[in-house]
Amino acid sequence: MNARLLLISSLFVSLSAAADEVILENTSIQNSLCVGVTCIDGEDFQMDTVRLKADAPQIVFQDTSNSGAFPSTDWRLGVSDDNTGAAPSFFIENVDSAENVLEITADGDVALGVGAVAESGAVSVGAEGEERRVTFVADGTEDTDAVNLRQFNAYKETINTEAVDAQVAELQSRIDALTARIEALAAQGN
Repeated sequence: MNARLLLISSLFVSLSAAADEVILENTSIQNSLCVGVTCIDGEDFQMDTVRLKADAPQIVFQDTSNSGAFPSTDWRLGVSDDNTGAAPSFFIENVDSAENVLEITADGDVALGVGAVAESGAVSVGAEGEERRVTFVADGTEDTDAVNLRQFNAYKETINTEAVDAQVAELQSRIDALTARIEALAAQGN
């Protein structure tokens, strides 16, 4: 009888179990949301609306459409930490090709485009042997602005090459005259 009582009472004892939960209706969350293995009860959100907490939190945009009319590329937004051997960075990755299309390091280095390499203190759009053009660049106006080809070609047209050529010719004739005098002095010394 004690065994039966023990068995029956054990059926009524609730045990905690972990399971996925699928919600089949729209869900609204008021206030803030924390997602990740390191979220805690009583999370201090400060001003955050959504907080992802993990060693290297990531969000995947996975397209499940079966129609050719819809995009089929999957994307990942994430951060890498310095435990991976690389500098900590924020990235956008094309999941299908497993290549980053954007990377911003914690130091502010930026790599734009597949295969671009983040260089210290620079915005990179390629890599050695895989250089890219930067298109639709406005005319530079400040000392630290880049110059586009249109501005460079306009500058080349303003250079007075005739005056420079004349100065070079004058210098060459003076060098020739000096050479002749040195040779004449050398001949007198012999």
